[in-house]
Amino acid sequence: RLIETAEKASQKLHSVNESMNLEIKKRTLEIERINEQLVHKSKTDQLTSFLNKAAITELIEEMIEKGSENAFSIIIFDIDGFKSINDSLGHIAGDKCLKKLSLIATQSVRDIDVVGRYGGDEFLVVVPGTSASQARFIAERIRKNVDRTENPHFTVSMGIAAYPDDAVSIHSLISAADEALYISKEKGKNTVSHRQLF
Repeated sequence: RLIETAEKASQKLHSVNESMNLEIKKRTLEIERINEQLVHKSKTDQLTSFLNKAAITELIEEMIEKGSENAFSIIIFDIDGFKSINDSLGHIAGDKCLKKLSLIATQSVRDIDVVGRYGGDEFLVVVPGTSASQARFIAERIRKNVDRTENPHFTVSMGIAAYPDDAVSIHSLISAADEALYISKEKGKNTVSHRQLF
């Protein structure tokens, strides 16, 4: 009887252990899933679902670390007169423009290109395996598609810089693209520029 009782207790203990192990596995998977969501959320801009500034700059840094044999370009662009759109039509219209712009950008780039929201109404596209002149085609496609927008109509100004031709560090590369963006603004907006080439 004692042996029988001990065996029953042992079976019960084994059963309890198995259900506890299953519960632990379930909880662990749930925690891992939540962590993945949090990591994704921390890298993603909520309004546009693009990479946020920290994530897109991290990507550029990683690409630079791979070395000069991997040439790429970046395109920086923003909405012309975005402040006046917000002031005259309201923030809902401003958000509508940003969402529309993010959709156009997604449809205008290649599968290997990565778009990020750099801040406010400023966006950045990483264009792998391209020179500044090659990246211009992608930038022009985005610009022309944006120029067709209605209710409200808006345009974008764009600046391009290439690694390693224009700069070899992330800060100088982004500065070169920003400089080109301001050249576009000075030209009268709704255009694509590079510091020297176009």
